[in-house]
Amino acid sequence: MNTFNDFANSAKELAKNPLGIIALFILLIYGFACLFLGVSAKELQSVERLPIIWFMVIFPVIVLGVFGWLVSRHHNKLYAPTDYRDDESFLKTTINQPVKNSTLVNENIELLMEYGKDFEIIKKQEIKINEDLKNRNINNDENKITILIRNLAAEQVKVWFAEVYYYIFGSQIELLRLLVISKTYDFKFIENYFNNIKEKNIETFNTWDTKKYMDYLINLELVNRENDNFSITTRGEEFIKLLDSSRFAHEIKSL
Repeated sequence: MNTFNDFANSAKELAKNPLGIIALFILLIYGFACLFLGVSAKELQSVERLPIIWFMVIFPVIVLGVFGWLVSRHHNKLYAPTDYRDDESFLKTTINQPVKNSTLVNENIELLMEYGKDFEIIKKQEIKINEDLKNRNINNDENKITILIRNLAAEQVKVWFAEVYYYIFGSQIELLRLLVISKTYDFKFIENYFNNIKEKNIETFNTWDTKKYMDYLINLELVNRENDNFSITTRGEEFIKLLDSSRFAHEIKSL
């Protein structure tokens, strides 16, 4: 009776979390197999005993493999909330796990595939890109993704550059060039620089002040302001670098 109570209490403790339930399941199956073989081994023929013996040999190996897979891939799911020190630790473990939402992924793929599908020129360009990759013997999918992402990033930067260049004043470009050399200027220098430009182009800059003149450069992250000092950013330096390497470098930009 005491043995049964001890087993019942142990089973109750094991059943508190997934890891314990797995252990209890293994214990019961292996126990029943051993018990059955021990009680009826003499009455069974060798052909009848053989499957049970093989089960007892192979079962632990299978259990070990499955357990190793669970520990390596799903270790966070082997514990009950009561096994954690507090609720916050449990919530952090569960919330931080990546959630695979196949429906959302499929929706995103479909949405991206819709982009530009109505334009024949885009379809033809896709064919040209695939042919170009094939001609260069780039067949590895990982390499293709890396190359296409790099080219997409470059094309997006070109669009950004063209948009900035369309609206920027020539005097702002020259100020960026000065900042490339000097790295930083104080507000007084910038104010004198702008007032000089404003005096020569009073109709354009009649309602402008130094702040408005510099805000365009700051908002585009071409220039950084810290207190009363202005410095060029990496983006600003590379804007000038792109300008000097493009056809725009040969165009005259006024104001």
